[in-house]
Amino acid sequence: MKRKFIFAMTLTLVGTPAVAADFPAHPVQVIVPYSAGGSTDLSLRVVADAFKRLYDGSQIVVRNQLGGGGAIGTSATLHVRPDGYTLGAGA
Repeated sequence: MKRKFIFAMTLTLVGTPAVAADFPAHPVQVIVPYSAGGSTDLSLRVVADAFKRLYDGSQIVVRNQLGGGGAIGTSATLHVRPDGYTLGAGA
Protein backbone atom coordinates (compact mmCIF):
# COMPACT_ATOMS: atom_id res chain seq x y z
CA MET A 1 0.00 0.00 0.00
CA LYS A 2 2.77 2.40 0.91
CA ARG A 3 4.60 1.76 -2.39
CA LYS A 4 1.47 2.52 -4.42
CA PHE A 5 1.02 5.80 -2.56
CA ILE A 6 4.64 6.85 -3.10
CA PHE A 7 4.43 5.91 -6.80
CA ALA A 8 1.21 7.92 -7.22
CA MET A 9 2.71 10.94 -5.47
CA THR A 10 5.82 10.73 -7.66
CA LEU A 11 3.71 10.70 -10.81
CA THR A 12 1.70 13.64 -9.53
CA LEU A 13 4.76 15.70 -8.67
CA VAL A 14 6.53 14.89 -11.92
CA GLY A 15 3.49 15.58 -14.10
CA THR A 16 2.39 18.81 -12.42
CA PRO A 17 5.13 21.21 -13.68
CA ALA A 18 4.40 20.34 -17.32
CA VAL A 19 0.75 21.31 -16.88
CA ALA A 20 1.42 24.42 -14.80
CA ALA A 21 4.30 25.70 -16.95
CA ASP A 22 2.02 27.52 -19.40
CA PHE A 23 -0.67 28.50 -16.89
CA PRO A 24 -1.21 32.22 -17.38
CA ALA A 25 -2.06 32.07 -21.10
CA HIS A 26 -4.25 35.16 -20.67
CA PRO A 27 -5.04 37.55 -17.78
CA VAL A 28 -6.45 36.10 -14.57
CA GLN A 29 -9.54 37.92 -13.30
CA VAL A 30 -10.40 38.38 -9.62
CA ILE A 31 -13.94 39.44 -8.76
CA VAL A 32 -14.04 41.57 -5.63
CA PRO A 33 -17.61 41.91 -4.33
CA TYR A 34 -16.85 45.20 -2.59
CA SER A 35 -16.20 48.79 -3.68
CA ALA A 36 -12.89 50.05 -5.00
CA GLY A 37 -10.56 51.49 -2.41
CA GLY A 38 -11.60 49.14 0.38
CA SER A 39 -9.24 46.82 2.22
CA THR A 40 -10.11 43.76 0.12
CA ASP A 41 -9.62 45.69 -3.11
CA LEU A 42 -6.30 47.16 -2.02
CA SER A 43 -5.01 43.78 -0.81
CA LEU A 44 -5.86 42.15 -4.14
CA ARG A 45 -4.11 44.92 -6.04
CA VAL A 46 -0.92 44.24 -4.04
CA VAL A 47 -1.27 40.53 -4.87
CA ALA A 48 -1.82 41.42 -8.54
CA ASP A 49 1.41 43.40 -8.59
CA ALA A 50 3.35 40.52 -7.04
CA PHE A 51 1.76 38.08 -9.51
CA LYS A 52 2.86 40.27 -12.41
CA ARG A 53 6.47 40.20 -11.21
CA LEU A 54 6.38 36.48 -10.44
CA TYR A 55 4.90 35.36 -13.76
CA ASP A 56 6.92 37.59 -16.13
CA GLY A 57 4.35 40.25 -16.87
CA SER A 58 1.17 38.16 -16.72
CA GLN A 59 -1.72 40.14 -15.32
CA ILE A 60 -4.40 39.84 -12.70
CA VAL A 61 -7.38 42.04 -13.48
CA VAL A 62 -9.19 43.15 -10.34
CA ARG A 63 -12.89 43.64 -11.10
CA ASN A 64 -15.03 45.28 -8.44
CA GLN A 65 -18.62 44.13 -8.63
CA LEU A 66 -20.39 45.57 -5.64
CA GLY A 67 -23.98 45.49 -4.53
CA GLY A 68 -26.23 43.52 -2.26
CA GLY A 69 -23.72 43.40 0.57
CA GLY A 70 -21.34 41.38 -1.59
CA ALA A 71 -24.02 39.01 -2.93
CA ILE A 72 -23.84 40.21 -6.54
CA GLY A 73 -20.07 39.77 -6.86
CA THR A 74 -20.17 36.44 -5.06
CA SER A 75 -22.97 35.25 -7.35
CA ALA A 76 -20.99 36.33 -10.40
CA THR A 77 -18.02 34.31 -9.13
CA LEU A 78 -20.15 31.22 -8.58
CA HIS A 79 -21.70 31.36 -12.05
CA VAL A 80 -18.54 31.86 -14.10
CA ARG A 81 -17.13 29.05 -16.24
CA PRO A 82 -14.65 27.04 -14.10
CA ASP A 83 -11.56 27.51 -16.25
CA GLY A 84 -9.09 28.55 -13.53
CA TYR A 85 -8.79 32.11 -14.82
CA THR A 86 -11.50 33.69 -12.67
CA LEU A 87 -11.17 33.85 -8.91
CA GLY A 88 -13.40 35.28 -6.24
CA ALA A 89 -12.31 37.36 -3.28
CA GLY A 90 -13.92 37.71 0.10
CA ALA A 91 -13.25 39.24 3.46
